[in-house]
Amino acid sequence: MANKHWLEKAIHRGDDIYLATIHTEKDLVIDRLGNLKGAFANELRYLVKGNQKPLNVTNEQWEIYKEWFK
Repeated sequence: MANKHWLEKAIHRGDDIYLATIHTEKDLVIDRLGNLKGAFANELRYLVKGNQKPLNVTNEQWEIYKEWFK
């Protein structure tokens, strides 16, 4: 993942994390075979796995994202 180092540093510093894009459809992030679609999908999965909810994502949307990456 290209931005992993940057994300790790931002999280470690306690920076506020915001998503530039809020996807509402799973198929824009993960294909039907379970493959991630691009850098955004990898970064979102990284945030979900670390339970690092971006500030501009609602609790409802966060729960949806967490379901996508189970």
